[in-house]
Amino acid sequence: MLRSTKSTAWQQYSIGSKLVGLFLLLLLSTQAAALSSDKDQPIEVDADGVELDDNKGTQIFSGDVIITQGSFRVTADKVTVIRSNDKTDKIVAIGKPVKFKQRQDGKKTDVRGQALRIEYFADSEIVDLINKARVTQDGDVFASDRIRYNRKKSLIQGGSKAGGKQRIKIRIQSKNLK
Repeated sequence: MLRSTKSTAWQQYSIGSKLVGLFLLLLLSTQAAALSSDKDQPIEVDADGVELDDNKGTQIFSGDVIITQGSFRVTADKVTVIRSNDKTDKIVAIGKPVKFKQRQDGKKTDVRGQALRIEYFADSEIVDLINKARVTQDGDVFASDRIRYNRKKSLIQGGSKAGGKQRIKIRIQSKNLK
């Protein structure tokens, strides 16, 4: 574990890492229910480096960032947590691409997703997968330049409805093939 000599930095790291885990869990659509035991597992962050800046309210994990919690796993080149007034405002994950996967209750396959950039806005509970966004679940594929998930409204949007410029492409597997 990464520790800072300042207790406030360590407290922010601890709080921030928990929020990173929550952010990553929100990437999945409402149909993609995670393993119910995942939320009880510890969140682990592994990175080449971390910079905790109390003055700027940022936590930057960089270099082959791997975040896991139970069956949930995210890989990114860089994850930035932006905080103000003791709360997380925004989390940004950048990669080539950022990838995530998670096992669902009662399923033998993982939900997988990726994008070059993923942003989570804490107040609105909106997750944006930006640039080469793709989510795969049970063989079904949802792809566009932008996919948005609004957790409060349980709404997933793609393409122009999510502020993207490309059309949405969806491939749904036949139930006979599942």
